[in-house]
Amino acid sequence: MNEIMTSLLLIGTQFGFIISIVFIVMIVVLIRRKKKDETITTKFKDEIKNSSAQRLVNLEENLASSFKLNGQDTKSYAQAIIRRERKIYTDVLKIFQGKDKDLILNLQEDLKKLNQTYQDLADQLNNSNGTGSGNDGEANEQLEEAVKGLKQENEELKEELKKSQESIDYLQVQYTELFDKANKEKKDS
Repeated sequence: MNEIMTSLLLIGTQFGFIISIVFIVMIVVLIRRKKKDETITTKFKDEIKNSSAQRLVNLEENLASSFKLNGQDTKSYAQAIIRRERKIYTDVLKIFQGKDKDLILNLQEDLKKLNQTYQDLADQLNNSNGTGSGNDGEANEQLEEAVKGLKQENEELKEELKKSQESIDYLQVQYTELFDKANKEKKDS
């Protein structure tokens, strides 16, 4: 009976040791992934912060030249557009970090609001040109230039969103594989 207890103790100790090693490896992998995610998030935030002021200035200049708006209207529309973009960036970061994955359902609505801001800007241009000069050819050219600029910005946003979505998809696949491996190791043990 004494040999049986000793054998069971040895087997239990070895099993516990193996399980401990598996948990340590899982924790190390999770910490590394979290650190990598934090690095990506920090880099993304820094890029947005560094380009935000210049982007606002460029957007104001483009709006002023394309739409012939006065200073206050230009600033208000530029700030509205930047504010909508920041909300999208913030939501994407929260989704990426796994803090609020339900925000992915609101992304379409956020993009609609951004498009509505662009539409409001175009409507103001149509209203001001309709009551003002009466020169439809010049107004159409200005509108086309503005639409080109807005489409380009929209494409850039789509690309950034696509990259973020790819990162999220990659992370989800990695997490799934990690948990599958952990579950398989538990079952095998």
